[in-house]
Amino acid sequence: MQYGEAPRVAFVGDTGTGKSRAMRAVVDGWLARNPGVVLALDKAGASGFVGQRRATVADLALEPMAPEPRAVVFVGDIAAGVDPDPEAVAALAWSLRPRHVGSLVVVDELKWAARGGWWRKGVRWLPQTCGEGRKHGVGILWGSQSPQDAPREAIEEAGVVVVFRLAGLGVRCLAERNYLVGMPDGTLEALPGEESPPDDRGRCVILRRGRPWDGRFFRFP
Repeated sequence: MQYGEAPRVAFVGDTGTGKSRAMRAVVDGWLARNPGVVLALDKAGASGFVGQRRATVADLALEPMAPEPRAVVFVGDIAAGVDPDPEAVAALAWSLRPRHVGSLVVVDELKWAARGGWWRKGVRWLPQTCGEGRKHGVGILWGSQSPQDAPREAIEEAGVVVVFRLAGLGVRCLAERNYLVGMPDGTLEALPGEESPPDDRGRCVILRRGRPWDGRFFRFP
């Protein structure tokens, strides 16, 4: 972010380990450094993203966003069984480029757009955001409990992957994609999980593909 480029950051780990809190912290950092807008997807507002709430992109067209706060949170319609639509939000982000408005797309759950390593049918703008958004001012943060479900553009082209407690197939996926260089076996499995007291959770590692792990652990404020 300090270079004025759009970030591409993945947050992976078991439920309840601190992914959403970390994503909120990065959103705050982005807003402090960038004059653009945040377009977040947060089903029913359960993950606590702050902004002007709308159910869908169509609702935003009917009720355009006010100047502040510079964030819109798309919450879907839980009563109707409608999840937030990442593809529509990503398309909205790219539509802002002719007006020179930078944006940060925040997908709290990547499963709304991908499954089993493949994008869902009709998804086009999200892969473009993951693969080409950096140089066009369209950033993305995405979260998932299962990194093995993330398509190639999402996980291999992320600038960094922030990893919380993880085990099984998720660890194997990161190893196969060359994220766990130099990390001792069992490190991710030993991070605090849902069984730990809430104040003990949130410990994570920050990994870059093909680079040795630096041995450090982090917690976001």
